[in-house]
Amino acid sequence: MQPQTKLQPETVVAPQSARTIKLSARDLSRYYGETVALDRVDLDVHEGEFLTLLGPSGSGKTTLLQTICGLNLPSRGQLMIDGTDHTHTRPEKRGIGVVFQNYALFPHLTVAENIGYPLNVRGIGAREIAQRVGRSLETVGLGHAGNRFPNELSGGQQQRVALARCLVYDPSIILMDEPLSALDRKLREQMQMEIKRIHRETDTTIIFVTHDQEEALALSERICLMRDGRIVQAGTPSEMYDTPNSVFVADFIGISNIFEGQVSDGALDTPDGRLPLPPGRDAAGRGSLVLRPEMMRIDPDGPISGTVTDTIYAGAETRLLVTTASGKEVILRVRSGPIPAVGAAVRIGWDRERGRFLTREV
Repeated sequence: MQPQTKLQPETVVAPQSARTIKLSARDLSRYYGETVALDRVDLDVHEGEFLTLLGPSGSGKTTLLQTICGLNLPSRGQLMIDGTDHTHTRPEKRGIGVVFQNYALFPHLTVAENIGYPLNVRGIGAREIAQRVGRSLETVGLGHAGNRFPNELSGGQQQRVALARCLVYDPSIILMDEPLSALDRKLREQMQMEIKRIHRETDTTIIFVTHDQEEALALSERICLMRDGRIVQAGTPSEMYDTPNSVFVADFIGISNIFEGQVSDGALDTPDGRLPLPPGRDAAGRGSLVLRPEMMRIDPDGPISGTVTDTIYAGAETRLLVTTASGKEVILRVRSGPIPAVGAAVRIGWDRERGRFLTREV
């Protein structure tokens, strides 16, 4: 008989209002001549929070990360850590650890020596270094690999070593700059779970940079979406997905079907006909109706007509690509029921209250 597995209690995350502010940025800006890399950023990061800076290339997320750790000095604004002004403090004095995309491991040092390097340069004694390196190796699941060299490890194991080297000196904040982008999909997903486990067990404050919105949704307690050097929306993954505050956010986070048009009598006049809006949206003006693929369904009474142009089987769901009468491509996620064939004429509907109407482009 197999022994019963003891169920672990569900992790309870304290609400942000109950947590101390670990890092606070006010009016943080960075200029390179006429180029604005950071534009008056205001941000609070709470003790023990996992915050992700998300955005397209050139949005300012890496510049913000480098300004937080001191590799860039702001052109204006203030940065506070634990209530102390660190706007112009040298990087090594900020108590911040950084995990880079390229791992930056010393090839001639063993795994244990790589991890212990930050302690060596701080003058820590050999016995304490050995103890702390051992604990860090166990934390990242590499207790057996201390005597190996980096070239003897897989990419995922090297990333764990880089994380252990950061954890070993107990930094106040850990910054991660796209640390998983070089890994293949399966290994990246495994490392995401590993990072979540380590964060849960250590309760370290982590600021994570990525351009991958799926990664941000999977890892984060809170996401800050950036564009043109500004934070355009911040919120939990569900808030960002379900209640985007602009068309840009709706289009960047997840897949969205976006219909633009003119509002009249509670409907949106579009090239694909009059589409019903969520209740309470009666004011005239232009705007966009956002419909996620899982909200839409094949419905003989639906307001949109089109033709199925492709089907993609994805295990738990089938994705339908439908080209509407106006030529617009729409994506649906179908989890049950018959799947129409490519070339079939269909109509598409949805529950009116599930749509989101937006008047802001950015």
